[in-house]
Amino acid sequence: MSFLAPWMLWGLALASAPIIIHLLNRRRFIRVDWAPMEFLKLTIKTNRRRLRLEQWLLLALRTLLVVVLFLALARPVGTRDSLAGFFAKSGRTTRVVVLDDSLSMGYRADNRTAFQDAVEAAKRLLDQIASQDGISVMLASEPSQPILRHAHIDDAAPVVATLDGLTLSEMSPSWANVFNGVDELLATSPFPLKEVVLVTDLRAQGWDAEVTGIVDRWASENVTLRIIDVAQSPLGNIVLESLELKTPVPLRDAKVLLEAKIRNDGEETSAALTGILSVDEQTSTVTFPEIPPEESVTVAIPVSFDAVGFHQIELTLPADRLNGDNRALLVVDVRETLDVMLVDGEPGSRPFESETDFLAAVFSAGASPWKVTRLTDTEWSRQTMVPSDVLVLANVSSIPDERLKELEELVSRGMGLMIFAGDQIDAGSYNLSVYLNGSGLLPAEIGQIRDQDVDGLVLEPSAESPLHEMEQMSPEMFSEIRPHRIQELGIEPGEGDAVQVLARWNVQEQTPAIVAKTVGAGRVVLFGLTADRNWSDWPVQPSFVLASRLTVQSIAARNNSQQNLTAGQLIHWDFTPAQSVTSAAMTPPVHAEQNPAQQAASLPLSIDREDPQRPFVEFTNTRSAGFYDLSWQSNQASEIKLAIAVGPDVRDSRLDRLLPAQQEQFLGRIRPQIVGYNEQSLAGSNQGAELWRSAMFCVLGFVVFESMLAAWVGRTR
Repeated sequence: MSFLAPWMLWGLALASAPIIIHLLNRRRFIRVDWAPMEFLKLTIKTNRRRLRLEQWLLLALRTLLVVVLFLALARPVGTRDSLAGFFAKSGRTTRVVVLDDSLSMGYRADNRTAFQDAVEAAKRLLDQIASQDGISVMLASEPSQPILRHAHIDDAAPVVATLDGLTLSEMSPSWANVFNGVDELLATSPFPLKEVVLVTDLRAQGWDAEVTGIVDRWASENVTLRIIDVAQSPLGNIVLESLELKTPVPLRDAKVLLEAKIRNDGEETSAALTGILSVDEQTSTVTFPEIPPEESVTVAIPVSFDAVGFHQIELTLPADRLNGDNRALLVVDVRETLDVMLVDGEPGSRPFESETDFLAAVFSAGASPWKVTRLTDTEWSRQTMVPSDVLVLANVSSIPDERLKELEELVSRGMGLMIFAGDQIDAGSYNLSVYLNGSGLLPAEIGQIRDQDVDGLVLEPSAESPLHEMEQMSPEMFSEIRPHRIQELGIEPGEGDAVQVLARWNVQEQTPAIVAKTVGAGRVVLFGLTADRNWSDWPVQPSFVLASRLTVQSIAARNNSQQNLTAGQLIHWDFTPAQSVTSAAMTPPVHAEQNPAQQAASLPLSIDREDPQRPFVEFTNTRSAGFYDLSWQSNQASEIKLAIAVGPDVRDSRLDRLLPAQQEQFLGRIRPQIVGYNEQSLAGSNQGAELWRSAMFCVLGFVVFESMLAAWVGRTR
């Protein structure tokens, strides 16, 4: 039993008042011997036991009256399955109902989804809740924005209408975030009895150890956890796992390669499928082969674009039991040319004597639409910095401080940077201003120039390496690279994932030869060789052509990760100060369950200008997959629009159940009541019982009885 107003229990001290008054009244009489009283002693002695019993009964009744009065004022609460529940008149329990609206809840069986069953279960729970109970309802996708917060259901019709209007998200659940949101609601609960009802399909995705700490504390606070399982038996599912751009730099009128990966989660081999590919609303078909059970296949999809700019791509598979994972979305940035700027630190007067002659030939050969600009280091340091896709510094002695700041800003925003070694490089200047003990642009510390014959390069295997495609080539091609002079590159242990060794020299020490570093949205690649033939014959070998072009293509790829997100991720868009943005708005997509003809509303966004050099906007509600349209107004131009692709979180497509052993692991010391979705299981289990009304009736009864008993005890005898 607990109390809604426990501070009133201090009034129980007044229960001693009748006893004190009784004792004080006994001391008011003075014993006087009087002869006629002797004749009454026999009569008094005969009635003493009866009189004492009447006085003690009256005293006990008055004391009990005070005790019951203050217990009623303290508003005791019990449960209906306890003895106190026998006297229950109305509920006093806080309930938090959580509806799992993750992607897996869209699994369909018997022409109904698990989410539809969850909504029906929530509506049936409303019928079990007393009018004076407090109830909160939240979606798992939005734990910080409850649908109801500590409400009392006097009229269930508006709540039922709200529940019927809920739509399924395409997110993967994070139960730690959900339980944190529930915990905040419980902390503000006005009632001591607390119950959490989780309506879910109990899939294994989204549970982690952080949940355990929360529910262990609930167990110590006697919070009740009920789980209503609305899962439907999985009968197979085809998942479109990903749609990726494989061409690093998509160019206009050039072949661009996409790669789609689909998985068969069924127990039988799936039939060949025909998907629909939409490129800027122009559709075509894509054929997928048969897929064995529990296996994946990858299909290459060639496309081309006849216009420069951002293009929207959507791939959709035929409908099955779980439609949320049957589509993938992508925004592709198509360019007219790839701009490469070569800065020559050692110009020459004759052909192929300059430091960048071989690089210029590599990037200009063939019909590739690359635009190459060549400058000497003196011209580059004096002219205004012109942004390019890739900047190559070949044997440039040092970088001026003012130019270095511009370079850091451009690289962090996505520009690629390649640095080649040479005799003129001032290692001390680079290490002091560009390496900065690992915190600067330079991927590695530049050491001494060493005269040493080396028997080739050894590539480090990595799918993230710009040279990844060269791993399939014959090792003999790299053994032909035989420099007689190399630049030592030092990497300190613990540099982190930002620094990556792409290739090492084939010597006993296996010293780094090519090192890369990710800086913001851009990448920097440092070569331990020169770009000319002063240190080796590598520039005249085919592997140099391939390595140079692959590196430029890889680091020139603009990082448009801000435009390709997953449901539930935050949309964050950075503006440049030059854009002078005055207002911004976001238009989310129309949900798949809504009327396609319905026009989505444009929502204004607040522009964060705390840092004048980095204004940005953010949008948090990305629970639905689709193309989100970001638009803004500026002083220089009319309205600008930009599409952001938010794809479904297919991690939740794994329909593996949360096994009993996993339940014990994640739910810690709390022992939930797990029931299936049926009529018997949804009856209220923890009905609150507040006893103050019953206690007040007892007080009134005691007052009447005490008055009658006091009159009877004080009668004339």
